[in-house]
Parts: sequence; structure tokens; C-alpha cells
Amino acid sequence: MNQSSVGRAQHTDKIKIYEAECERCGLKERIAGNEQATPPWDNASLELMADEHLMHQQPVCPFDDTPVVFVSLPNPRRRARYRLCCFYCVRQTEMDWPPAESKR
Repeated sequence: MNQSSVGRAQHTDKIKIYEAECERCGLKERIAGNEQATPPWDNASLELMADEHLMHQQPVCPFDDTPVVFVSLPNPRRRARYRLCCFYCVRQTEMDWPPAESKR
């Protein structure tokens, strides 16, 4: 079944909404993200996503397999600081890189 998706959400919307239409039968379906920020990402998931980001691969959210975006944040101490955002489930967190545990 071939489907085409049309974005109905704006970039600034907190939860994204899309409309999918079957090219064969014309059936339309509305697909919307859910605001479920619990449970939050655990440390293992964060480290896995950070490693994928450092290897220039697209990290994905472990809860819904959608892309996670890394936003570089200003940091006065010149260390790497990122905000990780999943635009489908609305989970987000901030992290320092490298993590404090690796500085031993």
C-alpha cells in the first residue's frame, strides 16, 4: 500500500500532527504524537543517543523510534552542552558532554 504523508503541524507546535492518505483507495488517517514525557530517558538511553550523534548517525528515541534532535547550547565554560528533543513524544533533556562519569 502506497501512502503519502502531508504535514499539518507547524514547526513551533509542541505535538506534531500529520495526515496520511492512501494513494490507492483515498483513505485518510490523522496521525498525532502523544505528550507522554514519563518515563523520562534513562542514562543508558542518553549515552546511546549521544554515541550515535558523535558517530554522525541519526539517534532515535527508544520509546517511539523517531529521530532525536541535538541542539547545541551556549556554555560559558566552553564545554559541550546539548538539549536533546524528541518532537513526537515531546521528551527532552539537557546534558553536558563529556558526562561527569567519564572524567575520572
